[in-house]
Amino acid sequence: MSGIDDVTNFDLSNWLLNSLFNIENPFAIYFWLVTIVVIFRIVFILFPLIELINLFKGERKKIYHQIKDLKTKYYNKNGSSIFFKNTQKMDCAAEIVNNIPIYTLLKETIYIVKSTNQIYIKYEILKSFAAPSVYTIIINHISNLIEWCITNHGSFQLYINMNTFTITAANRYKELIQIFCEKALQSDSVYHTKLQAIYLYNYPAIIPVLTQLFSAFVDSSARGKVVMVK
Repeated sequence: MSGIDDVTNFDLSNWLLNSLFNIENPFAIYFWLVTIVVIFRIVFILFPLIELINLFKGERKKIYHQIKDLKTKYYNKNGSSIFFKNTQKMDCAAEIVNNIPIYTLLKETIYIVKSTNQIYIKYEILKSFAAPSVYTIIINHISNLIEWCITNHGSFQLYINMNTFTITAANRYKELIQIFCEKALQSDSVYHTKLQAIYLYNYPAIIPVLTQLFSAFVDSSARGKVVMVK
């Protein structure tokens, strides 16, 4: 029986192989069309996409290293002052902006999560270049993202990663935070009614103090949309 089975399997294999190369066979035509499409997608879409993703990750790491190197150079040159800490941080931020294009920094810091109405903000990176000279550019960038979300989704959400945020940082960036709140979170703001929620991640223990500090700049209905994510 095993010999008969072997012959049967061999004949079936030959038949399948011959069928695949028979251009008059509809199945063969379909098979090769599908194969060509798959190969095309792998060679011309998947491989370039993987390469693009790797390039993007490489660029992101490069920017992070640039920021770190510029900080190190600044403090090696100027030292670290206890009494002028805020001033030094602002000077260092200005140094970073002078060496890395601001829109390159913003692209890595404040962006829309793909295919959503979610705007993600990384404070930990933002603080490294948030000098007063670029406050207007930062606010305009956020406004452009909000308007894109409203145009394409009818609403927007803010996701703010507050990792490393402190009470001294709140005081240092008070002007920037105030400008943003007045533009996006006041009742007379064009964005106010389109805001779905503000999600705060990795927030500090002093968040109640910060909430009270900036409550004057935020409409009461907007305060009700703040979600604390542990």
